Amino acid sequence: IEDKSGEEEDGMDETIISSDQKNIIDDELFQTLVSTLPSGVALTAVMDCCHSGTGLDLPFFWDREDCSWIQEPGTKHSRADVR
Repeated sequence: IEDKSGEEEDGMDETIISSDQKNIIDDELFQTLVSTLPSGVALTAVMDCCHSGTGLDLPFFWDREDCSWIQEPGTKHSRADVR
């Protein structure tokens, strides 16, 4: 879906489709599930997705070639440990 906030590098928001066929964008998932978590809390999210960097708009992604975490520019952070 087209990114209306202007924060996605590729201009597109990642989405999941709910059981009632509504699009839930990664910004909404981050705001609801991630941003409100306090420090010391761990969240592990398992998502069955065909492709996506992150369905939760997390600030890091795993670079398989370098075997290291890369921070995406302009990303949001949480005080919690989100995996």
